[in-house]
Parts: sequence; C-alpha cells; structure tokens
Amino acid sequence: MATDPRRSSTLAWRVLLAAVLLSLAGSGALAALAWLAAGTPDPAQPWQTWAPLAGANLAARWPIALGLAAVLAVVAWLLARWAVRPVRRLAQTLAGDPVDAQRLPAHARDETGQIACAYQAQAEALRRASQALEQHARASAAQLARLEALLRLGEELNHAPDSERLLRLAAGALLAQFPCERAEACLIDGAALVCYPGERRARDGYDPPIRERLDAQALAALAAGEGVCRLDDLATAERPPFVPAAPGMRAALAAVVVSGGQPVALLRLWSGHPAAFGPADERPARIVAGQLGAALGSLARLRGEQSRRRRAEAIARVAQTLDNALPLDG
Repeated sequence: MATDPRRSSTLAWRVLLAAVLLSLAGSGALAALAWLAAGTPDPAQPWQTWAPLAGANLAARWPIALGLAAVLAVVAWLLARWAVRPVRRLAQTLAGDPVDAQRLPAHARDETGQIACAYQAQAEALRRASQALEQHARASAAQLARLEALLRLGEELNHAPDSERLLRLAAGALLAQFPCERAEACLIDGAALVCYPGERRARDGYDPPIRERLDAQALAALAAGEGVCRLDDLATAERPPFVPAAPGMRAALAAVVVSGGQPVALLRLWSGHPAAFGPADERPARIVAGQLGAALGSLARLRGEQSRRRRAEAIARVAQTLDNALPLDG
C-alpha cells in the first residue's frame, strides 16, 4: 500500500480532535472553577469588592477543584490513548515474538495500514530468502557429502584387484549416491558390453554380468562430445542405442568411461520418475567415470607389466634350459 501525499493524515486528525476536546474540557473546568469561586456575586457591586470573597469560596471548596483537576487529567489521558490507539496496537503486534500477522491492521486506511503492508511485504521477502538459503545450504551439504563419498570411492577403486571388482564398486556407488532405482557399470569387451548391476538380484548374493550388443559408433560420439547423456523422459525422448529401455523406468543418465583416449566402459542409471536427474548429477557422474577410467588404466598397465615379467621369466628359464642342455667345448 503506497502512501498518498494528497490524503491528510488520520493520526494527525486524531491528535487535532483530541487537542480540541481537551481544550473544551479545560475551558469547562475553568468555568466551573470560576463559578465555584464567585458563588452568587451581586452584579451591582464592582469586582474589587467580591474578589476576596471569591478567593475565600475557592479555598473553602478546594476538594471540588481538585476533583475537577483529576477529571481533567483523566480526560486528557483517555484522549491521548484514543489518539495513539492505532499506533499502539501496531507496536504491540510487531513487538510480539513471533509476530502474529493476522493481527496486523493491513486493511486500515491510514498510516498504520501502510506500515503493516510494508512490514508484511518485507517479512514475506525475508521468509522466502530464508527458505532459499536453507534449501541452498541443504543442497550444498548433500553435494559435499556426495563428493566425499566419491573421493572414498576413488581410494577403493585403486585397491580393487580386478576389473569386475572395479565395475561392481562403481555400480554400487552410483546406486548409493544418485537418485536412481537401477545402476550399471558396463565394460567394453570387443563388440559387446558386459554390464554389472548395482542392485542384488541373486539369492546367493552374486549378480551375474549381462552381455549386450555394443554400438561402438554411438558410444564414440558420446565420448567425443560431452561424455554424459541425460534423458528426462524415456517415453518421449529419442533414446540412444547404449541406453536400453527398462521396465517402469522414466529417466536415464549415462556417462562414458575413457582411458588412454578410448572408451573402455559405460555407466548407466535409471529412475522411475521423469526428470529425476539434473545438471547437478552430471558432474558427479563424470567424476565417477574419470575415477573408473583411471583405475581401469592402472589395472591394464599393471597386467601388462605382469605379462611382460612372466614372458621375461619364461624366456630366462628357456635360456637356462638350453645352456644346461648344450655340451661344453673341450
């Protein structure tokens, strides 16, 4: 409610009316005192002759004069309270903890209504800002907890003994840290994808891997692009070949794993809710893909080193056997 400069102040009119009423009450009190003091003077006598008598009459009737003064004080107090009543009610309401917004005179057509409306607008803006700040703090805390979990995942991946363990750890981390109902980590094996699910389906606790046909061209295009594919609604979006349809799933997220400049694996997530994944999920998916790619690269280099060592040892044993089998000259 904006202030209208052309409209006179209601509070000012209240104060003016209280002042007028107080002046009238004071005049009446003075007239009553004069009447009590004069008694019944003789109009034919000059005032010098009955002035001493008026003083004596006033002194004799001092309780009545004191009562009139008290009545005048009470009237002044009541008029003052009436004049400032709107401001006093507004101040009492604003001083409450918490403030009762329903008691604010927002519909009053005076300055108090304008103050109440301005206060309500500022309080609503503050409430919305506080809610946004709390939501941001909760989101930041959730993102921080997710990043800490992903850092721990990187340490676990570095100690995994084989590729299957790597993929199962990655799939389990996806299922735990993302808003999804299904997650898979798939290893590229020639022209096929060997997928390890993150959920447990088998009674003995072992989930056998699932082999799927690989579309190498589509996966290479994903690796050359952003590396992450997000599908908000599988019912309407154009689904790439490396994200198969899943029963009851509405949204999907896929991230390619690159090692040595080549795609080596694929991470896939599904959710039963449309638009379950957002931009805030793409970066953690890239982090998991990068950690998995580094771990797979380290494992490949370790296996290559072990293979070269075994070949060198085999060659050394063959050479030793030949040396022992050949006769010495002379």
